[in-house]
Amino acid sequence: MTLLPGVSGTLFPSRFLTATLTGGLGRAGPTGPDDEFRRQLRAWWNRVESTCGPATGVRALFDLAAMPLAALLGFRAHDAIFDRAHVAARLCTRRGATVALLVLPWASRPSRVWRLIAGTTRDVGADWCLLLSPPFLTLVDGRGQAIRRNLDFTLPDALHDASLPALWLLCRAGAFDTGVTAEGDRATVLDLLAARATHFQDTVRQDLQAGVVQAIVAIGGVIDKR
Repeated sequence: MTLLPGVSGTLFPSRFLTATLTGGLGRAGPTGPDDEFRRQLRAWWNRVESTCGPATGVRALFDLAAMPLAALLGFRAHDAIFDRAHVAARLCTRRGATVALLVLPWASRPSRVWRLIAGTTRDVGADWCLLLSPPFLTLVDGRGQAIRRNLDFTLPDALHDASLPALWLLCRAGAFDTGVTAEGDRATVLDLLAARATHFQDTVRQDLQAGVVQAIVAIGGVIDKR
């Protein structure tokens, strides 16, 4: 199974995301992200790449990169707080769900700012954080998990035709809105996918364990014949 270019992290197994997208579970209706969204997102990155770089300050990254991206993903930004080393803001969906936004210097990694991520997410009353530090866009579960869970989209690789649907599925505003499942439960797209990913991992683990047992039995049979 071909994995997704530019997509990595601990939030979802790569094989699970690939299976989800190729199986149609991540699509909006029959098509998923439309051609206009693809064109606009790639044009956004081309502008960022041509105007920003390691010397660009976080205020400029917020204005030139984060705000246009937030609009493309369906968010409105509020209550921005500007610090020398980062910008924090509250993103809102049309249905009122809240997501934390952090903008860090170019190519900064989330592993260095876990405390900042957790504090910002808590301060805006959100469960999730979007962290932009071009060329990285990172989705972080900010709910104080014992294991820090995040998913990195590395640009421009994540704009590949195979990977862009994953970015659209997991980072657009609608992924954070609560809806009603076929079973009548209330959940977000991200929570549903997290539950499916856990089941997927359990299934893979059981298959691997069964494969190991079968291999041991087969090896034992060969040894017995010698």
